[in-house]
Amino acid sequence: MKQETFTEKLIKRTYGISGPLDEHKRREADRIGNKVFMVLFYLMIFGNLIPFVLAYKYPQIVAIGYPLVVFCIAMMSAFYVVSQTKKTGITAIDPEMLS
Repeated sequence: MKQETFTEKLIKRTYGISGPLDEHKRREADRIGNKVFMVLFYLMIFGNLIPFVLAYKYPQIVAIGYPLVVFCIAMMSAFYVVSQTKKTGITAIDPEMLS
C-alpha cells in the first residue's frame, strides 16, 4: 500500500475527507481550494492597498475596521469551503469503507 504524503494528509484534514484520497476527491478539493485562493489572493493585494491609503486620514477607523473586515471575509471563505465540500460529497464515507 502506498504511503500518504504530507500534502495528502493536509488536504484530507482541511476538507474533512475520511478514507482514501482518490482522484475525484482530490480534483474537487483542488477546485474548491483554487476558488478560495483567488478570493483571498486579491483580498491581500487590493485589500491592503485601501487601508494604506485611508490610514493617513482615518487611522482609528482603519485600525478597528480593517481586521474585522478581513476576519469576516476569511470566515465567509471558510463557510464556502465547508458548504462546497458537503455539496460535492467529498466528505461522505464510502459504503465499502464501512464494511
